Amino acid sequence: WDGAGKKSSVPAKVTVAVVDVNEYRPVVFPRLYTLRVQENAVYQNELLRLNVSDGDVFQTLTLSITGCSNAFSVNKDGALSQRLPLDFETTPECQLLVNVSDGQWS
Repeated sequence: WDGAGKKSSVPAKVTVAVVDVNEYRPVVFPRLYTLRVQENAVYQNELLRLNVSDGDVFQTLTLSITGCSNAFSVNKDGALSQRLPLDFETTPECQLLVNVSDGQWS
């Protein structure tokens, strides 16, 4: 009520922003890849592309390698490449672990 006995109102505009929550873990499918690469193969070529995804919209994924990591690299799109020549006599097999992280989940 205003001072004259009349009803008065003032509208208030409220904006509600819905904030995205990181609710999904990154996924790599399949979980196991097996490659055969000749020791004299041309390196710096893409060997395979890992299938990586995250259910969160606009999520940036970071990929990193452990194990024989000097000889291989992986980019943000999952492309695994050979960076250095391979020598069967010194390293007949190399096991890599590719970690995929979205900043919260790995």
